[in-house]
Amino acid sequence: MSKIRLNGTTSGYTELTPPAVAGDNTITLPSGNGSANQFLKNGSTAGTLGWSSMSESGGNITVNGNVLSTGTITSQKASGSNAISCIVDGTSGSDVSTLLSQAGSCTMQLTTYGNQYAYLTASASNGFNIGNYVNSHTSFLTNNTERARITSGGALLVATTNDNPVGGNVTGISLRTGGEAQFSCSAGAAGYFNRKTNDGKVIEIWQDGSEEGTISVSGSTVSYVGGHLSRWSQIPGIDPHDKTDRPEILRGSVMSNLDEMCDWIDPESGEPQANEQLNKTKISDVEGDKNVAGVFQSWDDDDDTWVNDFYLAMTGDFVIRIAEGVTVERGDLLMSAGDGTAKPQDDDLIRSSTVAKVTSTTVSHVHPDGSYCIPCVLMAC
Repeated sequence: MSKIRLNGTTSGYTELTPPAVAGDNTITLPSGNGSANQFLKNGSTAGTLGWSSMSESGGNITVNGNVLSTGTITSQKASGSNAISCIVDGTSGSDVSTLLSQAGSCTMQLTTYGNQYAYLTASASNGFNIGNYVNSHTSFLTNNTERARITSGGALLVATTNDNPVGGNVTGISLRTGGEAQFSCSAGAAGYFNRKTNDGKVIEIWQDGSEEGTISVSGSTVSYVGGHLSRWSQIPGIDPHDKTDRPEILRGSVMSNLDEMCDWIDPESGEPQANEQLNKTKISDVEGDKNVAGVFQSWDDDDDTWVNDFYLAMTGDFVIRIAEGVTVERGDLLMSAGDGTAKPQDDDLIRSSTVAKVTSTTVSHVHPDGSYCIPCVLMAC
């Protein structure tokens, strides 16, 4: 077998050896001159070589005139296949100039037929980012199964594609852009909160930037601090969908139980919603009323459909309404005065008509009719 060997000036060599098979083998070199440092490639005919679009210059590889360290790699297979673009260095690639605002960023674009769809970006100043250019969601998968997604509106969903899993009665977690969090599970607790090392707050409840209450633990005791037990109730005989039909009920007014149950209609099925325990109430109109239910707290304006709903404060710290000219002392037990206000009992016995105990004579609010509210501990249930 014949060989051609080219020896180096000092040592080493390059050797060409024909294949050990029958027949002739021809290598045809390009007929034209290539550029400096240009690479060879297989020609269109077997046994021929041609100049490729790749060359080397200054330690960089250039493809179709684009330097890989600061340019774009575009891979396009047969018609109908996907293309992949890689933008390296934020100073290049006008199609992502708004995305890459500084040099030193690295972005990979995923495109189809030249249309931008998604990208991965990393930079020293902005960290690692994943995004898309279209009005669609971005999904995160493991084992080829979607586990989480960010919706086109910005909600983060885990184990669901529904941004309202509670209302949709499906399992999953939704963190909405407005700060709302929903947790829904098929069985067991939907949330777990654990404080290690020592006793104290487990959950803080804030309103408008101020802490209003907490759920705390001390030993084996859990305390809800800064609140009272309340429930929903309704006023009979008014349009449940018309706010203008609401009667005026002053905060802290004493309310009385009725046999009529609260009613709500399921908006999807049109059927009445189940209600075993929530009854309607009215302003107490009996002096010493043993049928007291609690005191009026406020209308439930979070619900724009059922505007007849209100919160009835029942047990714990709150305020109660006292008529103008009525004097109370700290420690007084209170009963209904028969006009929506409360008044002191004649004795210190807790009865079925006892609605509250005065904790302070500090006036928190005065109503237009001269009645006023003071702190108390409610005992209505």
